[in-house]
Parts: sequence; structure tokens; C-alpha cells
Amino acid sequence: MNPPLLIATCIVLLSTAGIGFSQVPESAVERAKRHEGMIVHPYLDTAGNVTLGIGRMVPDEAGFKALKLFRKSDGMEATEAEKKTEWTKVKALLPGKLPEYYDQNTTLKVDVALIRTWLSEDIETTIKQLKTEFPDYASYPPSARGGLIEMGFNLGVPGLIRKFPTFCGAVKSKDWKKAAIECKRKSPISDCRNEETKRLFQLAVTGD
Repeated sequence: MNPPLLIATCIVLLSTAGIGFSQVPESAVERAKRHEGMIVHPYLDTAGNVTLGIGRMVPDEAGFKALKLFRKSDGMEATEAEKKTEWTKVKALLPGKLPEYYDQNTTLKVDVALIRTWLSEDIETTIKQLKTEFPDYASYPPSARGGLIEMGFNLGVPGLIRKFPTFCGAVKSKDWKKAAIECKRKSPISDCRNEETKRLFQLAVTGD
């Protein structure tokens, strides 16, 4: 993506990010969907775990068979035998590939509404963990909470604490200028995503 297009895209994303927060902010849900992608078919993460939606790992075949899955061909609910076959087939695929690879090699899908429920649950868990690690979380400006949720959801709160100690220190001291500088993540996180997160902390400087 060339620089002018990157900047323009970031401006659009920032303008639609939303800063109104409840326990599970709608803006956080939309941000995660936009950046993480919503994959309806099974796939393997980089560790070889069967995964659905936005990073929802399925621990075993029994858990997979317990899900309400549908055939991609006609939208009808999959049988237990079809789920068993799909699990075996997916486990034999190469891990960490692009979604198109798994789309071509799978026959079942999960309902988008369930993915949305999973996502809300995962963000709620992230917020609870952030409140434990950052006792003043509730007093942070809305945009700072949004940036912190983005970092915590993307990295996992334990990973955030371990990998970004300087950033976490800035957040705890409410130094939003420093947090905006220290929140940058390495590839494969895109420049646009990093810029959006940075902007959230910059907005916090004025209390937004």
C-alpha cells in the first residue's frame, strides 16, 4: 500500500473507530473484526490448533463436534459424522496458512452470530484482565481504554505485560504521550493498525 493510500485508510478507520465504551465497547468489537478478520471456516493457527472465527481455538475433536456447524454447500446443519470428517481433514492441513487455503479445503462453517458472541466474550475477558493489571483502568480516558483493549486483545494481556513493560509503565503513570510512542508492535501488525492505536493514546492526552 502506498503512503497516501495508507494515510487515507487510517483516517477513515480512525473516524469510524468510535470512543463510546460499555463493558464490551462496540468500537472494540468492530476494531477486532476489522483487524483480525472474521473467518467462518475452520483453520489452523501457527501452532497447528484448529481455530474458528477470530482466534477461537477448539481444544479437541469432542469440542469441535459439540459446535453447531453448517455445510458451506447448502447451509444445512452438519451431522456428527461430517464434523468428525472435517476435524480429521483440517488437522492434516498445513498450519498458519492464509484463509483462502483453508476455505478451499474445508466443507463446514460456523454462524457469524456465534463468532460475534465469542468475540464479545473474549474482549470481556481481556477487559477483566486489564482491570486487574491496571487498577486505575476505569479512570482512563475512553480513547486510552480503547487503545489498551486493542493491545491486550491482540497480544493477550500476559503477553502485553511481558513484552511491553515500558508501555505498561507509561499507561500506569497516565503518560499518554509516551504510551502513544511505545505502543508500536512489530510485523505482521500493519502500519495502519499501529497508527490507529497510536492515535487513540494521542487523543487521551486531551482527555477524549
